[in-house]
Amino acid sequence: MTVDPRTILRVIARLNIGGPAIHTILLTSRLPRERYRSILVKGREAQREGNMLALAEKERVEPIELPELGREIHLLGDVVAFVKLVKLMWREQPSIVHTHTSKAGALGRLATLSVNLGWSIRRLLGLKAPQPIRTVHTFHGHVFQGYFSKAKTRFFIAIERALARVTDALVAISPRQREEIVENLGIGEPEKVKVVPLGLDLDPFRNCPNNRGKLRAELGLGEKTRLIGIVGRLVPIKRHDILLEALTFFRDSPATKGDLCCVVVGDGELRPALEQRVKEMGLDGHVRFLGWRRDLETIYADLDCLVLTSENEGTPVSVIEALSAGVPVVATAVGGVPDLFRPLEEDEELTGPVILSNGERLARWQEAEYPSQVDGPLLATSGVLVPPGDARAVATALELLWTEPNLISECARRGSSWVHQTFTVERLVSDIDALYQELLDARPARRREGTPREGAA
Repeated sequence: MTVDPRTILRVIARLNIGGPAIHTILLTSRLPRERYRSILVKGREAQREGNMLALAEKERVEPIELPELGREIHLLGDVVAFVKLVKLMWREQPSIVHTHTSKAGALGRLATLSVNLGWSIRRLLGLKAPQPIRTVHTFHGHVFQGYFSKAKTRFFIAIERALARVTDALVAISPRQREEIVENLGIGEPEKVKVVPLGLDLDPFRNCPNNRGKLRAELGLGEKTRLIGIVGRLVPIKRHDILLEALTFFRDSPATKGDLCCVVVGDGELRPALEQRVKEMGLDGHVRFLGWRRDLETIYADLDCLVLTSENEGTPVSVIEALSAGVPVVATAVGGVPDLFRPLEEDEELTGPVILSNGERLARWQEAEYPSQVDGPLLATSGVLVPPGDARAVATALELLWTEPNLISECARRGSSWVHQTFTVERLVSDIDALYQELLDARPARRREGTPREGAA
């Protein structure tokens, strides 16, 4: 007996540049084809968001686009997207619907609930119908902090709690995110919420030394210029303004002597305002806006440090890529970010005690601590964690990286080694395959020959 591959319908609001899009494309293309037939459904990206369609083409993934399935809430458009999803599920008869991101998660699971109800009615009437669809939802971060008013946030949390009750498995992409979802927000029963870290194709970043010097030549910068980068959408939640403020403190530091450049990689709704802010702050000679770049291995090859100043994050791909390329990171300790930084063990020293300008020893991050509740920077093996919204802490962390001997090279070495062991595509595919098999184990296999497709009228 030969068994048909199970159909997986993967739904995401849009394939804008970022971790969720990379994650869904790689899963769609890399899951074992002898066991799964993967279909990717997406909405339409906004004009300045950029998209990951080049990666989809490279991975031979052809998404089905539902234009109404975009990020913004629109009553009529959302109803249309819901109806289209229901029709698609009736036609394709998936074994699992796996949703990603908030809006796609809501519409995808509601559509699945409707289809399962319809199939239950058919069975009650004595008609053939497929087995109930299993549902999986992945949280790539969440919108419960920094996005909406308190009233809207409570409303969306209530919706997620209700949806969790009709979802077979919930996936968090870091241990800290799982803790936040289950314990802080009360979403989902603990046994339903699994941790499956991101998996990425990090091979291009192993060879970053081969690209060294290209970005500096493009920008006309010398080897001694302190080159900082930030990579991501130019939207409020990313708090680029914090980095700009930190640069005003760091620009005239003895560590830079004014020889400083920050590249802003990405685009979005805030770009005009940020460009104006740079001029007002007198930073126009120190900040370059590069827009979206496909050659991130060239960017990381020349960076001395990557900075992330977000107010809320899931697991930021830019941090994983930077660490993979051997670039130390200064990042706000929010969401799943601390899970990308291994704490320093008690007996570990980088180059001796790190002393702050006030004579105090730099605090080390202990895994039991929640860093956003700690004032000032915290030293980890691959960089420095800082509290959100604290420009002074960002500036202090940057200064530390250049004033403490060998700190940059040690952070880079340790971060790169750990990331390459942890965030592989192979591990991601294996974890999701195991989750799917667990959900499908109780179901009878569908034979390829001699058995008509269930539900065929």
